[in-house]
Amino acid sequence: MDTKPVERKWALTKIKAGDWLLVGNDGKTLWRIATYEEGESHGVEGMPDKTFWGVWKWPRPVGGALDMDALEDWSGWDMDEGWLKTREAAIQSALRAELWRPKPTARRGKLSVQEAIQSMAAQT
Repeated sequence: MDTKPVERKWALTKIKAGDWLLVGNDGKTLWRIATYEEGESHGVEGMPDKTFWGVWKWPRPVGGALDMDALEDWSGWDMDEGWLKTREAAIQSALRAELWRPKPTARRGKLSVQEAIQSMAAQT
């Protein structure tokens, strides 16, 4: 497994403490990087409750503004990986998940999620 960090091309956008949005380096994928709890009180026998970082992917093309309902309703997000110890590990997991895709054609530099969403909508 390659352990060299993947350079991030887009800025993270904070939703709230422990909950972030990241546009993938392809400029089209929207990732959610967030903390969650696992342990005894969540059905994992013999493990004390602990906080982990997870990676969720928005499974549909994103166009226009992403409303707060999409952020509050987790049923629209697909978990890609969990049990990660740090936010950076979660970011790297998301970026590595899309390495097989073609190089992004979006402009270089860090954009906010809103700018990236507007750019994606303009391309469709």
